[in-house]
Amino acid sequence: MTDDIAHIDCDGRLQTIESHCINVAAYCFNIGKQIGLANVSYIAGLLHDVGKFSNEFQNYIKKAAQGKQVHRGEVNHSSAGGIFCKEIIQGTTPIEVLLQEIISYAIISHHGLNDCISINGEDKFSMRLSNTERNFDKDIHKTIQKFVRENITQEHIDCAKSEIKKYFKQINEISDLMHTEQNENTNIKKGTQYFMIGCLQRLVCSILIDADRRDTYEFMTKNRLEEISSNELEILWARYSDKVDQFTKKLSLCGDKSKINLLRAEISNQCKSFADNIPGVYKLSIPTGGGKTISGLRYAVNHAKKYHKKHILYIAPFLSILEQNANVIRNILNDDKNILEHHSNYFIDDSNGEELINYQVNIDTWDSPVILTTMVRFLDLLFSGGTQDLRRFHQLTDAVIIIDEVQSIPVHCINLFNTMINFLHKCCNTTVILCTATQPLFERTQRKLIYSNQESIIVNELKYHDAFKRVILKDCVSECGCMDSRDITDFIEKIFDRNLLIILNTKHAVRKLYEECIKRFSDIRVFQLTTFMCAQHRFECLQTIKQLLQKKERVLCISTQLIEAGVDISFQKVVRSLAGYDSIIQAAGRCNRNGEMHGLSSVYIIDDKDEILTSLGTIRDGKDCMFSVLYENKDNLLSAEVIKKYYEKFFLRNLGQMNFNIQSINNNLFDLLAYNEKLRNLYFQTSQMAYPHILSQSFKESGKLFNAIDDQNQIGIIVQYGESKEIIKRLNEAADINEIKLLLRKLQRYTVNMNMNSTLYKTLLSRHAICGSTVNEDIKVLDELFYDKDIGLTTELKLMVF
Repeated sequence: MTDDIAHIDCDGRLQTIESHCINVAAYCFNIGKQIGLANVSYIAGLLHDVGKFSNEFQNYIKKAAQGKQVHRGEVNHSSAGGIFCKEIIQGTTPIEVLLQEIISYAIISHHGLNDCISINGEDKFSMRLSNTERNFDKDIHKTIQKFVRENITQEHIDCAKSEIKKYFKQINEISDLMHTEQNENTNIKKGTQYFMIGCLQRLVCSILIDADRRDTYEFMTKNRLEEISSNELEILWARYSDKVDQFTKKLSLCGDKSKINLLRAEISNQCKSFADNIPGVYKLSIPTGGGKTISGLRYAVNHAKKYHKKHILYIAPFLSILEQNANVIRNILNDDKNILEHHSNYFIDDSNGEELINYQVNIDTWDSPVILTTMVRFLDLLFSGGTQDLRRFHQLTDAVIIIDEVQSIPVHCINLFNTMINFLHKCCNTTVILCTATQPLFERTQRKLIYSNQESIIVNELKYHDAFKRVILKDCVSECGCMDSRDITDFIEKIFDRNLLIILNTKHAVRKLYEECIKRFSDIRVFQLTTFMCAQHRFECLQTIKQLLQKKERVLCISTQLIEAGVDISFQKVVRSLAGYDSIIQAAGRCNRNGEMHGLSSVYIIDDKDEILTSLGTIRDGKDCMFSVLYENKDNLLSAEVIKKYYEKFFLRNLGQMNFNIQSINNNLFDLLAYNEKLRNLYFQTSQMAYPHILSQSFKESGKLFNAIDDQNQIGIIVQYGESKEIIKRLNEAADINEIKLLLRKLQRYTVNMNMNSTLYKTLLSRHAICGSTVNEDIKVLDELFYDKDIGLTTELKLMVF
């Protein structure tokens, strides 16, 4: 064994390259064997840091240990392993070439993704694997050869070929299932195949990055990361199954024997029974009030128990839903040690240093058996370019993933989502449950989602749909036409009884109607809810509204769609501005939520003239499709047939948007992550040669371009509301970087996101209402005189009266 150094800790302790690479290879093997990639991962792990044998790197790391000035990453040590991979894995068959490329790419990208073809049509893959790259000199060639001979056998290589061959076969089978039309464009099918090869590449990268960081962490901290064993997991799933059973039994004993509670018990029992079915992609369609969270959890723990799953993941589209359901899950399972809640609003007490460190390790690794997170974080993990997300990716394999309110998947992500879910299920043995009362037609897209043969968990969905019906949808668009804020106020006056919720599509429409209603209704408590208010402000406002509703006071709440999902609140009547069917159903879920009205309550659909939807394409498309549905269907707007008709129209309208189009480069993200035909052609035009590799994906560029929600030109502004004033003061005085990070996390609940191109933002800037924090000029804070206790952000200066 050589004494060449891979790492030096703060005490001067050395870890040799051989020790580190052998450790990483062992971790890679153990992770990979669970999903049929043991030997592919092992070879990548063993070769990933052999470039550190070079004299240049050894000089670099010794200088760094001596405190001399060096620049992190100035010595490229990753190319050598990629180059050497081609020497030990020889052959020209497609499987042999693909194996070479997958391992080589994982090695050169274990500190960050690379493009195979750049956005300019350059062959970046060949450049990184060229012998002209630094650090692959003769001085290390013999050392690497000896190290490889001692640790990689022909059996490893042959088994790795078999592993890639099996995945390649599965990818072709999935592609055949996704594209069954006889006259379908063959390029579409080829794109799907290459996209899934990219998914396989992402998986190998994930395994390598996790293993590398795990061993490095353990060496540097002298702490071994705990891993739950398969036996411990079996015991855990069995215990969770018992806990959920006990909880549901307690509910049935304590609750009344009403028809609704009996139906909830039926749904829950169906979910438990269905858990015995083989892993697959299934629909869980339960109407509002049917106990979806508990029933879904019951399915998940029993399925994990029977099929020895590694993780259960619960994904929610909004923080409001996630926090609410996370509390339900935690209360039932009563096991904080094995549950990871990963989102921006989750805080660990900063006085408990050990707990804080453990939480940070858990969010880095996602090793926890149960993981609760947001849709945005989940989609980032699937498609973004950050190494943190890439590291966690392999934790989605051999798991149960519950995706709540799945209709919230952004329309521009649908083809990426469908293909990735098919890969995770068919290649990685993952079970995926899609939960919603309004199931989208994912199976009717260009790249369709492959459901299992018995796709619905609940038998006779219509029975439960009718039994839990609490509202009737009333089309006021045909009768009243477009209404401005005064017309809507007149409408409110006619229908108002004790309380009313109005949901509009834009913040400005909400504010305009709010101002009109404040003038008109002196005997009603009028509230507005928009993202002009920080999260803490909205939370407190909702708590006040709930208290007033309980006291049966006269309440009028005017809100954007932020109240539609995950907010446990119930109004006597609801008015919803015309939008997509899914949004209208979500709005209906805030009406007579608990059946307290003893009959069907009314949800009125109106058309607000004051809404400007020019920049809100998805809402505009949903509104247009729903208008057509209203025109064609005058009766029973809550039927399954209406849901189907709406999504047929909506998906047909957006068929050309589902590949995540990038207008700035006249391309789309799906193709960049697949065959990459446009950039292959550009390479040919500039070099007059065909692109020489199988892997042609622009992984790095795609990772930069991916965003689940359109947050371009968005900036977070910290507002001075409630406790934030004291936190801002502490932030301005803080010197410790960890304290600054913690305070910034706490201030997320007091932050309002704004578009920097908006008139409101520009007006606030012109009035010097936004300034930089003393800690960092990029941390923007709003003058407290421009934040109103009722409506949030305002350009009207609020004068203090003494």
